[in-house]
Amino acid sequence: MMNCNKKRVAAALLCLVLALGTLFAFAGCKSGDTTTSSGSESQTETVSGGTANDGTASGGTANGGTANDGTANGGAANGGTVSTGTQTGEATLVGTWEGTLEMSSALNASFATDATMAKYLHVDSLPITVRYAFEESGSYSLKIDGDSVHTAFDAVRSTLRDGMTAYLEEMAKQNGMTLDELMTQNGTTLDKMLDDSLSDDALGLDELAATSESGTWTAENGVLTCKSTGETEALKYELTADELRLTGLASGATDADGLVFPMVFRRVS
Repeated sequence: MMNCNKKRVAAALLCLVLALGTLFAFAGCKSGDTTTSSGSESQTETVSGGTANDGTASGGTANGGTANDGTANGGAANGGTVSTGTQTGEATLVGTWEGTLEMSSALNASFATDATMAKYLHVDSLPITVRYAFEESGSYSLKIDGDSVHTAFDAVRSTLRDGMTAYLEEMAKQNGMTLDELMTQNGTTLDKMLDDSLSDDALGLDELAATSESGTWTAENGVLTCKSTGETEALKYELTADELRLTGLASGATDADGLVFPMVFRRVS
């Protein structure tokens, strides 16, 4: 699951980074420079492979043990058969879950590849809403909320515009030029360059907004494993009747590629 969201976001951000870095090298970033494939191969690692911690029962955690005076059956899903036990009503992964993924860390990590860029470019928040559906048959699907993608980037465009301007001024200064001279040498103006670099097309936002993913899932001993397009990822999770909390990689890491855990999802159906 994480593969889908993260890679596609990274592709959009990479184009932004290229728009800045290659301008300094007197080349432009065009919307075709960064490939963001749509369709079955999703490219945005957001929440993938999660892990199900089989449930936090009120008053205790059901982890293959006893919750609310009842025995939770370890949340094992083998070949699509799920048994997660009973805790304050029956908590099961089967259903539809929606949550907001904070992608600002991934964006800032992209800027950090260039020390000067990182000095001027930083965003505090980039929330993107995703929805997961886990079927009893053992299949799952993921879809990004397209409106949330455009809303998130619209909210940071002004910040990015100011940061890009400061960055380009620094780049021009380091090369003995004014910002106007740098723009003239590239045959453009600052406003046009910023408008082009931060457009929906240049960032591939429509492709990002259309992101979806599907595959198979299993859950056992507090670990949710999802397989899609030849990749497998596993995350630890905690589960109640109405909340799915992804708490980290099954390996024990609590952050991955700019993603910060825990990630919280609410049951939609």
